Amino acid sequence: MLEGLLWTVLGLIGFTLAALAVPVDVMARLDLGARTRLTLRIAWLFGLVQVRREMGPQEAAALEKTKKRTEKRGARLPHLTIIRRGFRLLGELLNRVRIRRAELDLSIGTNDPAATGEFAGFAAPIVALANALPRTRVTFTPAFGGAMLEGAGEGEIRFVPLTLLPPMIRFALSPEVRRWLFARR
Repeated sequence: MLEGLLWTVLGLIGFTLAALAVPVDVMARLDLGARTRLTLRIAWLFGLVQVRREMGPQEAAALEKTKKRTEKRGARLPHLTIIRRGFRLLGELLNRVRIRRAELDLSIGTNDPAATGEFAGFAAPIVALANALPRTRVTFTPAFGGAMLEGAGEGEIRFVPLTLLPPMIRFALSPEVRRWLFARR
């Protein structure tokens, strides 16, 4: 009886670890302009399990309303060491995510051509750095004719959930984070 229970628990743990070792593919497409739309597709088990979500301006406004309602008032801000640990966590997570493809075409303009030119000068080195990354293409076109924001972006990433767990557990179990979480109660 006890031996059967032990094998069942070990089997469930093994199945969970095997399921977390299967890569997850995330594909996103963003269209900016007159009809802004975000399409997100998440595929797991090599495409056998897929979730697809599309969001337009109405869904984004409803999501923003919900977010404002659920915000806590008087919440204590995290300490600087927690913010540093959060940036370290973000870096470790990004190292474990593989960018398969990223493309962005963007046209931005303001009512003031001088401000548009300043923004273009600020954006040019960022675009050059982004284009230096493998499998990444970014184009930026300043629009001096008036205020506008148009563009399209598409990207695919792949990650293995099991590889994300160690840095997240390290972050959650760090003394600073635990102290901050328990001080909030």
